[in-house]
Parts: sequence; structure tokens; C-alpha cells
Amino acid sequence: MKRTIGIVGGGFSGCLVAYHLLCNSPNLKLIIFNKTAQIGPGIAYQPVDDVLLLNVRAGKMSALPDQPNHFLDWLIQQSQFKKIKREILADSFVSRTYYGQYLSHIWSSLLQQYPKSIQVVAEEVTAIAHAKEVFTITAKDKTFKTNYCVLATGNEQPKNLTLRNEEAYTNKHYFQNPWMINPSLISNDKPILIIGTGLTMVDTVQLLRKNNKKGAIHCISPHGFNILPHSNEIGNYKGILTTVNLSERLAALLTQFNQARKELKKNGETVESLVNFLRPKTGSLWQSFTTDEKSFFLRHLRHKWGVARHRVPLSSYQEISKELDENRLIIKAGKIKEIKASKDGFTLTYFDAHLNNEVTLSISSIINCTGPASDVTKMTDGLLANLFHNEFIEPDPLFLGIRASVNNFTVINNRNIKRFYALGTLLKGELWESTAVNELREQAKQLALTIQKELKNE
Repeated sequence: MKRTIGIVGGGFSGCLVAYHLLCNSPNLKLIIFNKTAQIGPGIAYQPVDDVLLLNVRAGKMSALPDQPNHFLDWLIQQSQFKKIKREILADSFVSRTYYGQYLSHIWSSLLQQYPKSIQVVAEEVTAIAHAKEVFTITAKDKTFKTNYCVLATGNEQPKNLTLRNEEAYTNKHYFQNPWMINPSLISNDKPILIIGTGLTMVDTVQLLRKNNKKGAIHCISPHGFNILPHSNEIGNYKGILTTVNLSERLAALLTQFNQARKELKKNGETVESLVNFLRPKTGSLWQSFTTDEKSFFLRHLRHKWGVARHRVPLSSYQEISKELDENRLIIKAGKIKEIKASKDGFTLTYFDAHLNNEVTLSISSIINCTGPASDVTKMTDGLLANLFHNEFIEPDPLFLGIRASVNNFTVINNRNIKRFYALGTLLKGELWESTAVNELREQAKQLALTIQKELKNE
């Protein structure tokens, strides 16, 4: 009997799980649930605008771990890149639009090859039930039966800040989701507030300027860190950390990291090669830390690691630097205390960490770029809230995602539901680094292998 697998989420992870499953087990029936009929790009790689670039060089962006040049090979076949030397293109930061088209190409090829094995349900999943080894997945007013279920839900929208007065969140000029901005509701000349100073802030600033928004942009985050660019040279770290035991406790590792950083600085090198050296090891390092060590990292080190880890192309960095130099972009370290809706927008009160005083600003629109919500215990609606309420998922100890096995991606809960899996952002608490292509492509492949092994054992 043909087995049916439900995949909830049709972004990068859901698309690649489907790819690996069908390439190795073409007789399966897959039902992929997504909010839209477009499978592959997800929110991250939707063709919003060509101005948004990948933050990783093209040569490292293959979606298939066993074919490291897969994206580059596809890219060089596109008319606009055919005359560019392969090594130059591999070292380039191309538009995310192209990556979205690349993922759509993978999906369309899969559909063409296995048309009878795939069903796409272009509706949001609202609930999942389980009885007698069968999952019942509800999307809108229809239900679907599957033998396996994969959660590939991707990023949730940012959570709102807890403020004295939260009425501003219902205002049409407040945008909780930075990827769902309506430019027509944003003033062309008045000041704008972005909450958060990470990579999404960079994207948002670029999109605002592309849409002729000329007003000052104020950005506030607890630390107010500036972004860093990728260096022109791709260095391989060969210093002190390569000779020490990376399985030591966090305090020892931090000491070693700082020694290596000083070593690089003395040689006139950036810390980027050190971060690149540690990247493949972050999952195993994270798992070796105690809960207390992980909590310490989140309180004291996560933002510093994020700045060093999440870099932008030099061209994007130069744009942001120009904005800062011209005082059109103002980055502040502080904590927002209150947001009041006013006739012309909002009145913002925040505590400025450098001035050690409260400051008031008048702004026309607010865009929340604080990063995806992750604490399922605080979600009030949507599928994850439903699954938590019905004890299908449990938060990890740090509330960064859900409990799941890092070995076979099985969701861990008191109900001991079998053939229920998760990957991607949901595993951030288990793996820490679980959101970039580098991790997701490997997870998709390994999860498919896990399911195929389970199928053989039935």
C-alpha cells in the first residue's frame, strides 16, 4: 500500500524533504501544505526586489549537500550570467530573487518527474490530530489523512514587545511582519522606526529606500550593534583553536576564542575566518553545553556571536555605512518603554543606554525586525499554538523552539507519537544554528533518510 507523508510548510525545508524522499522512494504519496501554491522559495527567497542580496557567496549556496555546485551550475545557465567567469560568479553575492527562482526550478522539475506522487494544498494548516497511527491534518475546512507528518513550518513572524500600552499594535502603520510591508502606508518623508538592528533591518532599510522613503530611519535594539561586512578574501583559519579540544566547557572555549581573536588581530586579519572555522562545529558544541552554559551564552554572548556570524555583502555594508554617515540611519542601543498612537503616527519613548536617560521620538511608521518568535508557550494562535495546547509539541528548556531528537528529527512529547518529525527553525534550541541553507539542506536529506529507513522497517 502506498504510504502518505504530510509535509507542513512549503519553503526551503519542505521542498527539499520532498525532493530527497521522492528521488529515493518514488512510490510515496506526498501532501504538501503551504499558505500559497508556490513551493520552494518561502518567505526568505520570495522575489520581493532585486536589491536584496544573498548574504552567502553563490558558490556555497547549493540546496543539495551531495552536489556542492548545483546552484552555481544553474546560475551560470541563466542568460544574465553566461558571460561571467565561473570563479567570479562563485565568489559573488547574487540577488535572492535568483535563489528563489532556483528553488522554484528544483520544485518544478520534481513535479514534472513525479506528478502523480505530489499533492499541494494551498491552505494554512490549523490543526493536527493523531489516532491509530494515522495523522489527520486540517487545512481550512478540509481534512487529510497521512501516515507520517513533517513540521517544516519555517519562521514565525516576530512577537510584539511587551509595553505599558499596546494599542499601537492595531494601528495600520505598525508592521509586525517585516516581509509583509505595505509601502503605500508609509510616509515618503517622515521618520520611521525599525525595532531591531540585525540582517532583516538591513533588508528593510534597502527596501524602504527603493520605495522612495526618504525620511530618517531610527533603529533601536538592546545592544545597538552595527553590522559587519564579509571580507573580500575568504580566509581559512589555521591558528590556535585548531590544536585545542573543542569539547571543553563554555568558559574554556570562550578563553580560547578570545586568544584566537587576538592572534588574528595581531596578524591584521578579521575574526570572520575564525567564525567560519567554528560554524560546522556549533551544533555539537551547543549540545555539549549544560543548560546553564546555554543560558549564559544567550544572555551575554549571542548578540556578539550574531554580529560576527551574520555578515552582509560589502555593497550592502557600504549602503548602510553611507546612511549612517549622512545621519539618515540612526542606530541606538536602548529599550523601548512605550509607544502611543498619535495623529501623525506614533510617539515613542525609549531608554537610551548611552545617554542613560529616557528619550521621546515622533515617528510615522514602525516595522518589527526583532526576529522570528520562538516560544511556543506564548503563541496565542496558529498551528504551533494549537499543537502546544494539545501536547503534540513541547518547548525546549530555553524556549528557542521545540524538543526533538537531533539524531532522527523525531518530535519529543509525552504522548510518544511516532512518525512525527520536525526540522529547521523549530530545532534552534537543540542545535542553535538551524536556520541557514548550510544546516537546512543537510537536515532535509537526513530526515528523508530517517523516514525511508522507517518505511523499510514497517
